[in-house]
Amino acid sequence: MENLALSNCRLERDFMSQHSHVLFKNLTRLRQLDLSSNSLNYLSKNTFLFNSHLQFVNLSRNLFREIPFTLRYTPELRALDLSVNSLSSIDVSTTKDLDHLVTKTGYLKLYLQGNVLSCGCNDITFLQWMKTTLVTFDLNGNFTCINEKGERTYILFHSDLESLWRECNGILFLYLSVIIMCLYFIGLCIVFIIYRNKQFLISYLLQTFVGFKISTRKDYKIDVYIGYSDRDYKFPCKDLREFFENSLGYKTFLIDRDLIASVDKASGIVDALNDSWRILLVCSESFLKEDDWSMFTMRSAIYIQSPANPARVVVLVHKDCLHLLPTTLIGSVNEEKIIVVSEWKINYEMKQKLTTHLSGDKI
Repeated sequence: MENLALSNCRLERDFMSQHSHVLFKNLTRLRQLDLSSNSLNYLSKNTFLFNSHLQFVNLSRNLFREIPFTLRYTPELRALDLSVNSLSSIDVSTTKDLDHLVTKTGYLKLYLQGNVLSCGCNDITFLQWMKTTLVTFDLNGNFTCINEKGERTYILFHSDLESLWRECNGILFLYLSVIIMCLYFIGLCIVFIIYRNKQFLISYLLQTFVGFKISTRKDYKIDVYIGYSDRDYKFPCKDLREFFENSLGYKTFLIDRDLIASVDKASGIVDALNDSWRILLVCSESFLKEDDWSMFTMRSAIYIQSPANPARVVVLVHKDCLHLLPTTLIGSVNEEKIIVVSEWKINYEMKQKLTTHLSGDKI
């Protein structure tokens, strides 16, 4: 037997879903088969295993959600009618089998009219396959489909797959871009914070994991080294000195008063800095622009900072000179240790800030 028509025969659905392979097992010469209009939804495994000469299979007007048999069993298939079924898409594995089949036979027509296909964001691969495959479709492939919004439309309306892809994935990639940018800026902030507070972080880690001890005021000969410009000596040498020595009881070092004349100036500055618990840099305009010894003092102070005394350097700067602060100094001193003033005059606010930043042993 080469032709078998079982259209509208009220075939038992459960029987066909479990035993349909038995029904066709002995029809080895079968070329055309019509199983249309039987309300079938499944065929049993290995259906058509012994029907390798099948060329036309009509499964129209049933309830199939996919191609219900293995295409490798029908190497001579030239037409498959699945019109008016319940297909919404065709999976990648099946499309590969269809492409292999049409390449081998030279022609294969697939009837899909009457199926409400899906042409949403999850079906771009299927739509791309319909656009590029050698398989021939009825209606020139312009089937009814449901888009992402649940609207009824047609396959050919989505021929511009790049636009559909952008429409489907644009929001996702926008969110990803925003997340990546946020992570990037968070990373920059973390790096910046670590860079600005590296001495404090190193000190904290050493204290936590190694039992490292922080140097205290008692470990130094000098309480506060006051660095200043020779041109602007009055405020640091008089007002600041009196406040530190008389009000706070600190032992201070002033280069004009305490540096021994017989000692090399550079060596004397470095030794005094090493012996000081705190280093206060009075950053006036001349300190930052004109005085070479001031720059030497500042660079030496930055260099001798260590985890043993991470809060060692304190900067006192006029608000008009903030832009003159070197990046090396800004990067080495914690932002909280930079005291900005509007005038070179001891007042209540300055006293409070100096006391807070100079008096404690803790970080």
